[in-house]
Amino acid sequence: MRFVAYGGCEGANDAHRALVERMVKLQPELVIHTGGGLVGGGRQGRDWQAFAAVTQPLRALCSYYPCRVPADGQLHLSGIDFPEAVGKGRSYYSFDHRGVHFILLDSSQRPGQDGVQMKWLLSDLAEARGRMTFVAFSDPIQTVADRRTRFGPHHPLHGLFVRHKVRAVLSGGHHIYYRTVQNGVPYIVTGGGGAPFDGIKDRRNLLPGDAVGTFHHFVEFTVKGQEIRGRAIDTEGTVRDEFVLTPP
Repeated sequence: MRFVAYGGCEGANDAHRALVERMVKLQPELVIHTGGGLVGGGRQGRDWQAFAAVTQPLRALCSYYPCRVPADGQLHLSGIDFPEAVGKGRSYYSFDHRGVHFILLDSSQRPGQDGVQMKWLLSDLAEARGRMTFVAFSDPIQTVADRRTRFGPHHPLHGLFVRHKVRAVLSGGHHIYYRTVQNGVPYIVTGGGGAPFDGIKDRRNLLPGDAVGTFHHFVEFTVKGQEIRGRAIDTEGTVRDEFVLTPP
């Protein structure tokens, strides 16, 4: 099973178009948009129409699942719909595809704090126990982007992901590429969808095996049995990082 993930596109631009063309060539079965802005601001209908036009070849090929962030509140202007559960007033959701469980959270509601979304997440993870699970949301809790952030290894979500053996956590709210493993949980920031890049903090803080860079990209995942192979691919089709996610 092949799927792709990317974020931080912020609308219609040349890099976003080039990445969509590359993704279409790979024929993925689904797309996870990791947030970081589908469009910049999200208040103008023409911006959403441009976004819909750029992504149309990809959405015509497979299902397109976006993580919600505050700036994307006017998503309906694009003609792209969230899944049914979100349409009923919930901005976070999960689904299964060929035995793989996907959870998409709403970063605007601070999913690591107690509340309705957190209770839902606990229940959903419990029900998915034993299945291969990916979690995606916009604001990364592990990052080396040069931004002021309240996240880090002591974030309450991290312990939850460790206990439930989440196979990978995907985010796009910081406009870089970053891959790390913390306590057995792989974290991948894929925010290079076309927006201006963020800076990188002191690289001396990187762990052995970490990968980081500022380039426009998406990440391709290929699932075969319990093995997951990933590739970060740029606008030219060059593989900038390649990795294997082994079972925890």
